[in-house]
Amino acid sequence: MKNNPKVSIIVPIYNVEKYLRKCLDSLVNQTLKDIEIICIDDCSPDNSVQIIKEYAINDTRIKHIFNTTNLGLSQSRNEGVRIAKGEYVAFVDSDDWVEINMYEDMYNVAVISNSDVVGCDYALEYENKESESIVIPDNAKVSSDYVLRECICYTNLTFMATSSCTKIYKREIVSLFSFLNRDEYHLEDRIFNISVLLTDVKVSWCNQLLYHYLQRSSSFQHVYKPGLLTRIIKTHAYINSLIMEQRDRSEDYIGLNNKNLFYETFGMLYNALSSKLTIFKRIKEVVSIVTNPYLAKHIGYFKIANIPSSSGGLLKQFLKVFFFGIIKVNYKLRMCFH
Repeated sequence: MKNNPKVSIIVPIYNVEKYLRKCLDSLVNQTLKDIEIICIDDCSPDNSVQIIKEYAINDTRIKHIFNTTNLGLSQSRNEGVRIAKGEYVAFVDSDDWVEINMYEDMYNVAVISNSDVVGCDYALEYENKESESIVIPDNAKVSSDYVLRECICYTNLTFMATSSCTKIYKREIVSLFSFLNRDEYHLEDRIFNISVLLTDVKVSWCNQLLYHYLQRSSSFQHVYKPGLLTRIIKTHAYINSLIMEQRDRSEDYIGLNNKNLFYETFGMLYNALSSKLTIFKRIKEVVSIVTNPYLAKHIGYFKIANIPSSSGGLLKQFLKVFFFGIIKVNYKLRMCFH
């Protein structure tokens, strides 16, 4: 390609030989031909590297990049952005796949609307049950503020805006930001998108289900996460700092960030209680959450009625109320002595 491609697709690859062919097939067969596919081999211990080489021989649009050490997903994405040449940049997880018209349709929306960011609907693909469609509401008035709010806090339970894989970004904008290390922060995609959207970029939406997000039971988000409390608190504080730096409406957005922390607290409790740790260690983790002073400060003012309803029955809902009651007591004690 003499000119820069229209879209650069960045695919970090690690230990996915079982899924990689399906992913790459969906990319090399895109109806938009003017693309580059940046495959970043992150020192994968399986046969993924052989599969990349096989595809690269047959398709010159594939760039095969080797990390000299295992950098992880975030740093591999950052390296991909650094070398990307496309007008727009996209990200694909190497165990996922996309519709073959994804990038043509999204690029066309971007050009027609002169948008900096274009998103699309997607499906969660499960190994043992039917897929689940994640779509933007029919009545949504898409704007940077609307998608930003959804990234800060999920105000619509069927629409999650945080994924970077369901978007294309203007390279000149996305190159200004970096993905943070997921070992230190919780949900690096969420932080990345909030950082981008706080700059008042123009956002449009392609109302088609174009991305397929595989939910593996063994993947990172489905296993017990030690240190989750520390990462969530660090993420909450970091997002607050971003909001304070760049927004006149900081109080409004910080309120949403606190609401998200409120919801995530119950996820942390579930993470601790459903782990395979000993009973003693599980209790210790729960206690560390409900007595944490940072949580008490930022979510203790919420009401019991704000607790999201549980699909796990009355017992699970009772536990939510009980544990949050402890946090509220901690909050009231702090208010009395400060």
